[in-house]
Amino acid sequence: MSRKSLATVALVSLGCPKNLVDSERMLAGLALGGFAVTTDADGADVAVVNTCAFLDLSRAESDQHLDALETLKRRGRLGRIVVAGCMAQRYGRQVLQRHPGVDAVVGLAGRDELAGICRRVLAGRRAGERGRSNAARQRAAGRETRRAKYHPVRGGSPNPPRKARSAPAALVSVGPHAAAPPDDRERLRLTPRHYAYLRISEGCDNRCAYCAIPEIRGPLRSKPPGQVLAEAEELAADGAKELILIAQDTTAYGRDFAADDGHLAAGLAPRAGAIADCELRIADLKKRSATNPAHVSLPAVQSAIRNPQSAMEPGAASLAHLLGVLRERVRVRWLRLMYTHPASFTEDVIGQLGVRPLVPYVDLPLQHASDAILESMGRRTGRAEIESLIARLRAAAPGIAIRTSFIVGYPGETDARFEELLGFVEKVRFDHVGVFVYSAEAGTRAAGLPDQVPAAVARERWERLMQAAERLAFAAAEARRGQVLEVLVDGAEESGRLVARHAGQAPEVDGVVLLAPGTAATGQFVQVRITGAEGYDLVGEVEDSSKFQVPSSK
Repeated sequence: MSRKSLATVALVSLGCPKNLVDSERMLAGLALGGFAVTTDADGADVAVVNTCAFLDLSRAESDQHLDALETLKRRGRLGRIVVAGCMAQRYGRQVLQRHPGVDAVVGLAGRDELAGICRRVLAGRRAGERGRSNAARQRAAGRETRRAKYHPVRGGSPNPPRKARSAPAALVSVGPHAAAPPDDRERLRLTPRHYAYLRISEGCDNRCAYCAIPEIRGPLRSKPPGQVLAEAEELAADGAKELILIAQDTTAYGRDFAADDGHLAAGLAPRAGAIADCELRIADLKKRSATNPAHVSLPAVQSAIRNPQSAMEPGAASLAHLLGVLRERVRVRWLRLMYTHPASFTEDVIGQLGVRPLVPYVDLPLQHASDAILESMGRRTGRAEIESLIARLRAAAPGIAIRTSFIVGYPGETDARFEELLGFVEKVRFDHVGVFVYSAEAGTRAAGLPDQVPAAVARERWERLMQAAERLAFAAAEARRGQVLEVLVDGAEESGRLVARHAGQAPEVDGVVLLAPGTAATGQFVQVRITGAEGYDLVGEVEDSSKFQVPSSK
């Protein structure tokens, strides 16, 4: 089939790194399934939106993108729209009430069938379109669709409430969560080539009172260790120098495995293709789209997985063991641990932090510091245990960077409890802090609690805590002046200045190190002397890059 005859598909990826990994698998599946991947939905045959539904702001962002795509479709500049990901999983057919121009709604378990679903929606008109145009059909749906409310669909059931049956016919494929964790090999990556996300499990068993993730993503399903190792080796073969371990709760890894599970030692059958030798990458698409809309297909991808059969011995079902094997077997410069839980840390994990290639960094969402609030949240830990954990982390890995996040405005958060949180942040002096205003998620325990905090009060607390965190971050950045750090160059700003990160900075969420234009190459490790700071960001000068080249992967 010639490239001109291939149907084109554009993908919009929203939300967290776990969603990004799903998007990368979707792209590879679409390309291998005979579609030409494009960076621009304007003029595409199909647009796929991999949505997020974690918070109300996440849903609003998803709705905004879908509104824009529906406008393109009404104007005849886009063929079909497919909604995938967390919002599709949580709300099913209800998405069609808010967005009548959508052609298919695909839950999480349908990720790897996306190419077939796109072919189906392109095969002909939907039943609800017979005899009238898209524009007429959407006008008939009325303005009330823009104000439709979402309500969680329990158990992933595709059956809509009765009032949704008036929506135009569409393909809806939303079912129960998959029993096994996803196989994330063979991806067309959206990150720069030199770093990649490595998902080690799917779902969560923590059941925090405010969180809908277990309802959306299902219970904890850890990947067999051999599968994790195979994915890590594949990403390293594709050029990744930094692997970032992610999950809903990385420290819970392996907890769902029975001690005698035979599949822990089982081999993993290679796929027909892998990402190692992708000749066409998303980075290339972005460059080409500067002059012409880039339409790219992936005609063939050769496997980089050699033999994962003997990856690990039976019973090796803990994060500590997994980290040890990844450190020993995978040829990368940095391993980074994200999305940990303070109640799940073990001493054998703490002891490895800072032991290369595992960098001295940990992402440790704490959510609050008041014992009363932590108990209401169901966090399984109190302030004393949190402070003990932080002390042990800092003793085990001097200079460790700790990222955390907090929720303000949670039900029952009095002025005194907020002041306790504020004082805690000022005392501990975290390296990176994120703050969220509490969002009452339908179906969660916290949504029905008494003593809900007024929105204006929650917003004012958010501003105060962010100001305190900002002051501490700016002071910490200034204190770095004169230090010599190893950094990884991620790319360049529009101005030409290089953007890099030291080991204590994760991509997208933390500050960066800014370097003069042309002093290093993207994906290169260099030694930098810090000369100043610009807010959260550091400013540095490259000293000598020759000592910091990464050895080639096996």
